[in-house]
Amino acid sequence: VSLYSCDNTEGYRIKGRIENGTAPGSKAYREYYVDGKPVLDSADVVDGRFEFTGEVPRPYRATLYLDHDGSGFAGRSMADSFTLYLENEVMTVSSSDSVSKATVKGSVVNTDAAAWKRIVEPINKEQEDLYAQWGSLTAEERKSPESAERFREWSKSLSAKTKAAALDFIEKNPGSYFAFMTMFNTVNGFAPDGEEAERRIGTFDTSLKELP
Repeated sequence: VSLYSCDNTEGYRIKGRIENGTAPGSKAYREYYVDGKPVLDSADVVDGRFEFTGEVPRPYRATLYLDHDGSGFAGRSMADSFTLYLENEVMTVSSSDSVSKATVKGSVVNTDAAAWKRIVEPINKEQEDLYAQWGSLTAEERKSPESAERFREWSKSLSAKTKAAALDFIEKNPGSYFAFMTMFNTVNGFAPDGEEAERRIGTFDTSLKELP
C-alpha cells in the first residue's frame, strides 16, 4: 500500500541523467500549470546531467522536455518529452538516450503512476486495435448499423474494463495520491454520481482529503 506524505518542506529536486544522445547546448525544460497558467523553467544539460528544484503544496503533473541540440523550447511539438509528478522529494529521472523512455525513482506518486500505466497498458492496446479495425473499414461498412453497434459495444466493454481496473487500484491504495486523482479522473468520468463519489472519497486517508 502506497502512502503519500506532504510533510517534506524542503521542496523537490529532480536529478536528470541521460546517458547518451545529448550534445553541447542541450537543454531540459520543466513545465506545469498552476491555475491554468504555465510555469516553465530550463536547465543546461552537461554531460547528460541536469537538475530542477522547487517546492509544491501538493503533487503537480508536469512535463519534462529535452532539447537535444539547443534549438530552443517548442512546447508540445518537441519530440522528446516525459510526464511526471512534482513531489517534494529527491527524484532521479534516468534514461539511456531520451526522457521519453525515462524511469523515476525516489517518488511514491510517480511509482504509483507507473504501476497504473502498466495496469491499463493492455486495455489501451485493445483500444488502439479497435480504432485500427474501425479505420480499416470502408465508408460503406462504417454506415452499416451492425458495424456501428458492434464497435459501440466493444467500446463500452473497454470503458467498463478501465473503470473496474481503476476501482480495484484505488481500493488497494487508500493512501495513494495518484489513486485519489485516478478516482476523480477515471471513475467519476464513467459514473459521475455524487453519492458514489462521496463514499469513495471517504475511503481515502485523511491526509489526502486535506490537500489544497
